[in-house]
Amino acid sequence: MRLIRQFFALSLLLLSLGCAGNSPMTHFYLLEPPPPRTVERPLATDLVLGIDPVQISGSCADDRLVFREYPFEIKYYHYHRWATPLSGRVSQLLFDQLQAANPGVDVLIPPFAKRPDILVNVRLTACEEIDGLTGWIGRMSYFATARQADGTMLFGKTFSCDTPCDEQHPRAVVAALSRSFAACTADLILELQAHMAE
Repeated sequence: MRLIRQFFALSLLLLSLGCAGNSPMTHFYLLEPPPPRTVERPLATDLVLGIDPVQISGSCADDRLVFREYPFEIKYYHYHRWATPLSGRVSQLLFDQLQAANPGVDVLIPPFAKRPDILVNVRLTACEEIDGLTGWIGRMSYFATARQADGTMLFGKTFSCDTPCDEQHPRAVVAALSRSFAACTADLILELQAHMAE
């Protein structure tokens, strides 16, 4: 009986020592794209543009940063996470970028104060680190549709961008993803302009 108590006490001591170890610090990140440039031909100033809440699909729905070492494999960082849900952050960034690039255009997010002339819907399909032999890249991809108030489809298109990382670290990946987002959104603005000019 004494041997069992000693064994139990030793087990508890070893367990407490194992639990007392330092766990890695969790790092939190935000997408922070560079400010957009005002476009040469902004959208008509009497236009009301509505942005639906961004939808998230696949691996983007997790709050952990995603990386791929192989095209067919998805991995997650356990201690590198998004500070806020991507859906809300991307919705806000789309609003900010569209408004800043088109001064005078009325850009709205739900609940809409008035009926939008054009409704933009975005589904985020990739926001991930891609590890290659020559370095890492930040891949951002989303599918966007734009419809007129009467439901007429203006376009449905995938916008995607790969940006090289300055170093092999999650912080550099988030910086690259932020630049990729800005590039995708610049292309989205050009697409909106092209359809509005028709």
